[in-house]
This record gives sequence, C-alpha cells and structure tokens, in this order.
Amino acid sequence: MNRPIMSRHIFKTTVVAGAIVSIIWLCWQVAVNVLLAGWLETTVIPRAARQAGLEQASVSVSRLGLFETEIGPVVLGDPDRPFLEVAAIKARYTPWGLARGHVNTVTVHGVSVNTQYTDGAITFPGFAPVAPEKTPPAEGASLPVSMDAVKISGVMVNLLTENQRFQVPCDLELTSSDGTMEAIDAVLDLYPCGQQITVTARAMLNQEELFATLNAPALVLERFAGWSSLVPGLHLAGNASVAGRAHIRLNPAALASGSVRFEMTKGEAGYQNGVLGPAGSDAPLAVTVAGSQTSGWQLTGANIKFVSPVSLTLEKITGTLQAEPEADEKQGSFFIAAAPSAPDPQAPFLLDAPLTLAGIFSGRADKNGWQFDLTAGKEGTGGKQGCRIRMGDALVALPVPDIQVSGNGTADRGWAECVLTASGAAITLNEETITVADAKISGTADFSTAAGQEMSAKGDLGLALGRIRVDRHQVRVEKTEVHLPWQWPEGTAPRGSLAVGPVKWKNLNMGELSGALQQKGQGLVLNTRYGKGSLSGLSGTLTASASAEGSGGPAMDMKLSLVHRNTAPDIDPGLFAPEAAGSLVNGNLDLTANFSLHDKETTGLLHCRLDAGSFRMPEKKAAITGIDGNLTFPDLPRFKSSPDQKVVFREAVFGDIHMADGKIDLQLESGPTLFIEKSSFNWCRGTVYTEGLRIAPGQTSYDLTLYADRLNLADVLGQMGAVAAEGEGTVSGRIPILYTGGDITIDNGFLFSAPGEGGIIHLSRADMLTAGLPEASAQYRQIDLAREALKNYQYDWAKVLLNSEGENLSVKLQFDGKPTRSLPFVYDKNTGGFVRVTDQRKYSEFKGLSLDVNFRIPINQLIGYKDIWNLNP
Repeated sequence: MNRPIMSRHIFKTTVVAGAIVSIIWLCWQVAVNVLLAGWLETTVIPRAARQAGLEQASVSVSRLGLFETEIGPVVLGDPDRPFLEVAAIKARYTPWGLARGHVNTVTVHGVSVNTQYTDGAITFPGFAPVAPEKTPPAEGASLPVSMDAVKISGVMVNLLTENQRFQVPCDLELTSSDGTMEAIDAVLDLYPCGQQITVTARAMLNQEELFATLNAPALVLERFAGWSSLVPGLHLAGNASVAGRAHIRLNPAALASGSVRFEMTKGEAGYQNGVLGPAGSDAPLAVTVAGSQTSGWQLTGANIKFVSPVSLTLEKITGTLQAEPEADEKQGSFFIAAAPSAPDPQAPFLLDAPLTLAGIFSGRADKNGWQFDLTAGKEGTGGKQGCRIRMGDALVALPVPDIQVSGNGTADRGWAECVLTASGAAITLNEETITVADAKISGTADFSTAAGQEMSAKGDLGLALGRIRVDRHQVRVEKTEVHLPWQWPEGTAPRGSLAVGPVKWKNLNMGELSGALQQKGQGLVLNTRYGKGSLSGLSGTLTASASAEGSGGPAMDMKLSLVHRNTAPDIDPGLFAPEAAGSLVNGNLDLTANFSLHDKETTGLLHCRLDAGSFRMPEKKAAITGIDGNLTFPDLPRFKSSPDQKVVFREAVFGDIHMADGKIDLQLESGPTLFIEKSSFNWCRGTVYTEGLRIAPGQTSYDLTLYADRLNLADVLGQMGAVAAEGEGTVSGRIPILYTGGDITIDNGFLFSAPGEGGIIHLSRADMLTAGLPEASAQYRQIDLAREALKNYQYDWAKVLLNSEGENLSVKLQFDGKPTRSLPFVYDKNTGGFVRVTDQRKYSEFKGLSLDVNFRIPINQLIGYKDIWNLNP
C-alpha cells in the first residue's frame, strides 16, 4: 500500500519540478531572447554606438544561449548608406568558460565595409570617430576576453568615388594555440583586383611584441588601373612582387627590425612626367630596405631606369642610417652609381659616361629642435669623378659638384642652406668648346610657421660663374653674378642684382650687362643696362618679366633696346672682321625688340631704324653716305623680316663710279637669305635699276642685270676713267653682271642712243687710246684721227659695248656722225690713210665720219677693289 502511494508522490513531485523548471526555462528564454535581446538592440548597443561616433546603429540578436550566441544582421550607419554591414556573428562558448572570460570560437560572415573617397581623403559615411581618453599605458598588454579562434570570411571592402566603385575581397583568421590570447596568430588574405596579398602575424601580447610578414609574389600592375585613376597622373604597368617582414614592439609602439623588398620585372610606373622601370628584361628593378634599431638601416637598389623626364639608369644605389645609442642624433651615408644612357633623340639630355656620387649625412631631432647636414661629392666621400652629359649635339663635361646642405630649427621656425660648387666645366658643340673656370650655386631659406597660419619663408639664391672662354672665337666673359632674394608665399622681395661681363672679344671690351633682378608675386622682373664697351656710342637696356600662369604654363615678356648716335667716333669693322679692315661705319641706330610667351604661344617684334648712316673705305675711295632704312621682323623668334623694307642712300662712290639717290626694297628671309626685291639709283644723270636678287649663305655665284635709262653718254665715258668727256646726249641699255667667287665680270653689256636722238660729245685727255702704239703705224694714225674728231663730235647715234676680258673691261665705242670743225688731217695716197698736218689751210672737213674706238680699263680701277663686293654672308 505504501509503495504505490510513494510512487505516485514521486511522480507528482517530478511533474511539478519539471513544470517549474520548464517555466523557469521559458522565463529565461523570454527574458534573454526577448527582454535582454530587445534591451541590447534598442538601448545598450545604440547608446554605445553614439558614444563611439555613430549616428545610427541597428543590431539584431538572433539567439542568446548557454552555449552559443548568434547576432545578425548588424548595420552601422545610415541604413540606406551604412559604412559597415555584417550578415552574421556566431560565438560558441560554455557557461563555465564564459564565467572566466573565455569564448571558444567566433565566426563572422558576410562583412561589407563601405568607404568613400572625396577630395583626397577616405571617409566612412555616418561615422565620426570620437577621440579616446588618454590613459597611461598598462604594464603588459592583454585582451579582456580570451578565444581559441576568430574567423572572418566573406569580407568585402567597398570604396566609392564620384563615378566609380572599387571592391577588395578579404578573409581574416585569428587563432590562439593555448586559448589564453597571449599569443595570437593571424592570417589576412587580400584580393585587390583579383590578386592575392597575404599578411601573416604573430602577436605575443605577454611580451608586447608582434612579428609580421607580407607576401605578394605575382602582381600584375595593369590590373590596378582603376585604383591608379584616383591619383591623377599616376600610371602603372608591368609585373611586380613585394615581400617583407617586421618585428614590432607594442608598448611603446616601435619598429625593432624588419625588411621589405620590391621587384619589378617589366613595364613602367610613374607619376605625371616622372616614369621609371627596370633597366632590362634580364635586370629587374629591385629595392630593399632592411635593418634594426640597434644595427641601423640599409637601403639598396639596383637596375632602376628613369624613362622620363630624363633617361637615366641607376645601376646601384645604397644608403645607411645609424642612430647614436645615447642621443637622438642619426647619421649615415649613401652611394649612387648611374650607367650611361641609351641613345634617345627625344631626351633633353643623356648621360654620356658612368657617374657615381657618394656622401654622408647626419641629423637630430628632439624637444629642443632639429639639425641636418649633408655633404656629397667632396674628396673623402668617394664621390669625386667626372660627369659627361650630352644635350643634343652638345657635350658637357664637368666634375661631380661638391654639395653641402645644412639646416637647423625648432618646431615653428628654421633655417637651411644649400651650396653646389664645380670647377673646370667644358661644353663642346660643333667643334666649339666653351670652358667655365668655376661655378657656384647657393641658396638660403628662413622659414616659420605661426600658430593658425601657413608656413612662410624667405631667403636668397645666388649664381657665380668664373671666366667663361670660347677659345676658337677668342671670346671671354670675365664673370657672371646673380643675386636674387625671394619669399614665399608670393610677395615683393628685396631687389637683387645681375652682372655679366666684361665680355672680351680678342682684345676688345664688348661691354657689360648689369642691373636689377627682383621677385614680384609669383614672377621675376629684370631691368638691366648695357654699356662700357669699346663701342663708346652704343648703349642699351634689357627689361623682362616672367611668371607662372597656372594651367597656361609659364609667361614671359621681354624688351630689348639698343641705341647708337653718329656723334660718337666712327666704328672700325676691321676690329671684328680682318677682311673689313680699313672701313669705317657710323650712323644713328635705334633697335627695339619685344618678345612674349603666353599660353604656350610666342610672339615677338623687332624693329631697326638707321638714320644718317655712312660706310667709308678711304684707302679704296669707296663710300656710301646718307643711309636711311627701316627693318622690321614681325614674328620673333622666327628671323624673317616683313616684305618691302626700304633702305635709301644719298650718295655712293666706288672708285670712279659715282651714284646718288639709291633706293632698295628688300626682305630678309629665313635661312637667312637676303632678297633684294628691286633697287634703283641715279647714275650719270640717268637711272639704273635692277630686278630681284637673292643672296644666300654658301652661294658663290650670282647673275645681276643693270638696266640703264637715259644715261648721259659723256658722264658714262668720264666715269669709266679713261677719258674726260663733256656733252649732251643719252644712252640706254643693259649691263649683265656675273659675280663668281668674288670676281665681277660683264658679259655683252650695251648702251645705245635712242633712234633719232643724237648728241654732241667732247673728249679730252684721251691719250690712253693711243698708248703703246708706234706713231708711224697705220693703227696709230686711225685712232689719232678718231681721238681728234671726238674732241668736238656731233653724232646721230652712238653705241657703247662692254665685255670683261680677264681683269680688264673692254669698251667699244661706235659713233655715226661728223666732227663739228675741220680736223688737222689730210688724206695721203701713199699710205692710203689720213695723216696729221700742222698747216690749217690743209685741214679737212668731214661731211660724215663713222668711228669705232676700243680701249681697256682695269676693272679694279673702275669700281674699286673686289673685296668691297664680298656678297657671301
């Protein structure tokens, strides 16, 4: 009886206990999964998010259990544009493990991180980080919760730009071998543009150390084209690899040791105009940085080829950086070896021979300020070697310059100086060699940063060149000095100076250029004067301004003015050109030139005005006076004048030839070629004119025809220098002239009187017509008759035939007419000709007499020495 009653009692008790436990479990589930989860979702997590700088946060707790918790989805930020989304977070644990702060595993899946790139900065939409409160570092680092493993998969980092979207998939796994989280192993796999980059790390939290490696063995740089577009001007191409390791101390954070190596096997990479790549297919570009805090850091590089802006290959580059163990000072050295450049006609300059440069540096930075010094190229640094640079057809040879850079300062102000010196430079171009005795380039800067303001700076730039020589042309520039104060940001700096000269040519002082150079705003202003030379009457000014115009490029305006007055002594061109010895020039010269560069377009104008000019060669009886002319070049730097330029002269004398009122229309063409469009001058009371003629460099022969219109015959014969002539009557015709290698010849020139227009001529002092002939000869008697008849001769027509015979001019005169008086000649039957008589009663009266007279004149006597007519520019 008692046993069944007891069984029923136990059963009832069990049922009641089970019901109570079920009710408690149900209450727990309701409290945890509904009340606690709701409290976490609506109150705790949003409040914590706002404290962290998040405007909005949405977290859904799927399940809270004794052994597992699931959370998700998690949305941080604006629901329409969240910066972080997590599909699911699952944590596995045990109640007793959780009680001691241990979680077995955490798995995170479906993570999306959204960022935005704007104005060069990456931001997270809806997230404004709050700066944490500063707390003293704890002794030893640890995490509040220990875990066996954390695995994050399916991560997608999204980067949004104005018109593009970039994605980087990645996975992260964290493990702790002992579950204490004092030693954490991490593996991060990134897949940007479909390429794998792996980062592994081991954090020893109890020892406050981190060991990490980076490995990207096969990167195709072209795949990063979309990413590189975020940086305008950046371009990547080729294959590359990156490998590195690092040992980091965590408290305080410091890099204890490490190394990184970058290799590029082909392709090019660059920014803006700077492009570099490997030296060749069998010589990959390699850069390695390795070292430690105790042993120092070393940089090595090899096969680095700069493609632009200059073609240069660095075969080797090394550097060291060593810190003093008991001070903040660091020191080191560097060495650069460059190989000769490969031929490239488009390159602005090429390295013609190997180049090495070595140097040392030191520096320190502490609470009291900073200091830096660098020395390169000097004896003892290993950098003393010749340097040969080819610029087009020019070869520049000079020693590697001595370089000295130093500076010091504090957090808000500082000072720096840089000095480059070199000696023995030589520039060779087309068999010309220019040498510079020594050169010095220097610069100083004082800079400061006031609170709340941008940095400002000021200083001086200097250039000093020793004697510059061009031995082939016997040119020397004794010195060149430039001093330019500057300041930044833009403003008006104090006035500087520029001095060039004296410039010597042979033993002549060609003058000096001196004046002021000044920064105004973002530009420079130059104002100089020329003078103090052997040409005492010549002076001038040069003014210029240059500035930067932003996207339009640099801008420049320049004006040159030269002035000479004829009140100064005559200038002897023979001082400059031996072949012009004995000549003198003078005149009033006004030359102005304007040149501008704006928006990458050049404009220029040169105008030259000569007034009351003269050219004289006293020993050769040659002179041109009253020269006036204008010459305009409208399109500098193209050296071509406008057409129809006018040059006139009042009088010209060449030997016995006298000309007046000359007019020349000309144009200086490209080449340069002088094009005489037309010319004319008065000669022998008539006019002579020419047609077009081009005088070009290297041309040694020219054909020129002089067209004569109504020249006075007597004046023509008189200026030929053979006879003295008077009378009326004109002749016209043409005189073809051939100039070859400095010799002048006349080919079949002729002058003739107009039909029906005769004249009278009076010749005297014509003894040279019979010079050298025996008086008893028939030829002498014929010429003697003609000479006597031409003393007073009325002709119906006349011809003058001109031809060159060697160095003589053959002149043939033909007349048809009669003497105006009886002649002292009578016909002799025995000789068959006329003979001279003295008895006036026997004089003969000629009703008609045709005459042919020939004589020769040395051409140099007629027009002066042929050196005057050197037409080869």
